Amino acid sequence: MKLWLHHLNLCGDNVPELNDFYRNVMTLGDDE
Repeated sequence: MKLWLHHLNLCGDNVPELNDFYRNVMTLGDDE
């Protein structure tokens, strides 16, 4: 899961919308 999140971060590092989505995913998978 972390690899997928890391891949998203690299692909959309300059995208504010994706950053917001990334934050939501981190909250949902905080236990990971």
